[in-house]
Amino acid sequence: MTFVKNGTIDVGKEAELLLNEKSRIEEQLNELRLKKADLTTYYTEEHPLVIQINEQLKVLNNRIREIDNTIAGLPEIQREFLKLSEDTAINREIYLTLLKNYEQLKIVKAGQIGYARIIDSPTSTFNAIAPNKLQILMLTTLIGMMFGVMMVLLKNLVRNVVKDPEHLEVTTGIPVIATIPRSPLLSRLSKKKNTTPRMLAHVDHSSLSYEAIKSLRTNLMFGMPMGTAVGQPAQVILITGESPGVGKSFIAANLSEVFAQLNKKVLVIDGDMRLGELHKMFNMSQHDGLADYLLQDKKHFSPIDGTRSDSEVPSLGVESFIHPTGMELIDFIPRGRQPHNPTSLLMGEKFNHLMAELKTQYDYIVIDSPPILAASDAMVLAQHADKVLIVTKFNHSIEGQLVYAIKQMNKANVQVDGIILNDVQQGLMDKYSYHYHYAYGDNR
Repeated sequence: MTFVKNGTIDVGKEAELLLNEKSRIEEQLNELRLKKADLTTYYTEEHPLVIQINEQLKVLNNRIREIDNTIAGLPEIQREFLKLSEDTAINREIYLTLLKNYEQLKIVKAGQIGYARIIDSPTSTFNAIAPNKLQILMLTTLIGMMFGVMMVLLKNLVRNVVKDPEHLEVTTGIPVIATIPRSPLLSRLSKKKNTTPRMLAHVDHSSLSYEAIKSLRTNLMFGMPMGTAVGQPAQVILITGESPGVGKSFIAANLSEVFAQLNKKVLVIDGDMRLGELHKMFNMSQHDGLADYLLQDKKHFSPIDGTRSDSEVPSLGVESFIHPTGMELIDFIPRGRQPHNPTSLLMGEKFNHLMAELKTQYDYIVIDSPPILAASDAMVLAQHADKVLIVTKFNHSIEGQLVYAIKQMNKANVQVDGIILNDVQQGLMDKYSYHYHYAYGDNR
């Protein structure tokens, strides 16, 4: 160099040259480092390109050390100047790089926003945007309907109710001898307050329900083993059910009425001495009935102080407990007062004598008994019956309960002769609707 050869030096010029060279080398180093960082994202350190960059970095770093050694030989003030000048140059390069990147990002952002365009200018309607009451009402109605349908389907899945007569016959092994449709007129009347049960013959004598009761009568008459000739004992028909509320009293009352149309003398007995309501069908009182007759020979209890007397209540004849219903050829024995031991009374000799006496006076005796699953009275009464019929309610009775009730009767050696499917309602999609879809005659 000049100062080595001649022993003189232009410190300013030399410093400028060294500074410029070092600045260029630093710039090259930065570029190589960035390039290496980019390559190492795809390649390893053994890749030829990475090795080449490492060699270039090594050469440049050696040159940097030579410049630093040269600068170390300069005067102290000059070295400080070079150091500050170097820092200034580096900071300037960093600033320019950041400024360049910032401008590039602004350009990219502007390019993305350029995809948006105005479709319609905003307008003020002076109306509330939310809530949309009509939309909310429609959605809640739709959701409510869907929830209701789901609940009905879930209920049908959980509760296997009685619906199909053919399926019922296969499940129980007992024939369904009658399906009684619901009477729309009688159903409307029963919804009114303070109304008593009514007979079909009085309010809906031309309905399908009444015709179904007559069909049940015909089925029973031809199925009776002995007939009803003069001098023969009465045929006893027991009407029961697997649970309360299936319409036993309705069937018993109306069946007795259609038997009376054949000029047959009929007796209806309310055998449910606990909660029997057959007297309401005939618009009569429950007093002076079956329980009162069977309790005549029991010790008398005072209704005032509850004490028992050794004197017996004077015995009355059975005719004192048989009441005319107001309908021709139909008599009625109500349930009477509620006893403490109704099953024991039915199993006594007094009831056996009563049934033997009544059979000589009537052509048909229809007994309305308590539900099978609620009491054992039906099993006792069935011992006196020629026909045992179980009433079950359409879309209400549980099929499993009906099957269990029939098994209970069979265990007591009672043969169930038939099932009456009551309160059947017609559905357009139901396969069992053909059982009563067709009507013959006046059905206004």
